[in-house]
Amino acid sequence: MCELCVELRTYLRYGHHEAIVTTVDSSGSVNSAPMGIELRGDSILLRPYVGSKTYSNLVSTKEATINITNDSKLYYYSLFTPQMLKYSPSKLVRPPRILGDVDLYIECEVINIDNSVNPPLIYLRSLCCDLGSGCKLAFSRANSLVIEALVHYSKLPVLIREGNVDGVKRRVDVITYAYEVVERVGDEELKLIIKDILGKALTLIKDLES
Repeated sequence: MCELCVELRTYLRYGHHEAIVTTVDSSGSVNSAPMGIELRGDSILLRPYVGSKTYSNLVSTKEATINITNDSKLYYYSLFTPQMLKYSPSKLVRPPRILGDVDLYIECEVINIDNSVNPPLIYLRSLCCDLGSGCKLAFSRANSLVIEALVHYSKLPVLIREGNVDGVKRRVDVITYAYEVVERVGDEELKLIIKDILGKALTLIKDLES
């Protein structure tokens, strides 16, 4: 682990954390995806679903840049409107860094893939860590709940493929709760975002039940 990456022990001190992971395919096309990450020893763990672009890219090019941020808008853009994201080159790997309110950039290489579990465990070694401009945001229930809603939304396609109606409904219930709170305490932009997330979720569950 590089010397500056001692910062990881501070940023990732509470077990499972959310981040945005950028990867590239063999042709250099960029993919950004919200993803849970965990620091275990000197390795960073990801658990992307088989069939996802993140999994495919990590298998083929074996590099990633992890963008640690609390800005819910960046998570939303990465999941629904990736054309809104802007990038800058990384130092040591091909996947770029996301420009904006990012606290920490971690450039990584894949050191092991464990396909014996589902989703697979992918172990990364950090090659370079740099502090970003920072999110500079006091704790916001609305901001945090938008991220929480996006995390639950991202699970829906897999649950739908599995035919897990109850699992889908539980995720939608969480998103509905987030919507109700953000409507009370969020700003206008976050209200529009959470409304869009809920609308997409309800469309998915409607299609599943029909």
